[in-house]
Amino acid sequence: MSEPGEVTIRSQDATPFILGLVAIIVALPFPPAAIVLGGLGLVSARRSSTSAVLARVGLVLGIVLTALGVVAIVLAVVFGLDAFTVLYHQCEVLGQESGRYGPFPYECS
Repeated sequence: MSEPGEVTIRSQDATPFILGLVAIIVALPFPPAAIVLGGLGLVSARRSSTSAVLARVGLVLGIVLTALGVVAIVLAVVFGLDAFTVLYHQCEVLGQESGRYGPFPYECS
């Protein structure tokens, strides 16, 4: 029993908190790791009946950033191939030595 003025600390599992915090930190440089860590934090929180707010935030952040990364890669490939084919057509097929592709000048060599 505690004496007056003594602070008692309830023992709680800190694993979901730590996993959620690490998931949020890791989300920007490596979003798939945030998905894994956030999922592990949710499972750990469910087992220990503790709050899973940070784990959920890390999981959602990892999913959103991974989806944005995939969209960015697809757009870069699509528009990069388009620019390449236009420049190839201008240089090789039409025989132009220089010109502009949108706001960008180019020179064929």
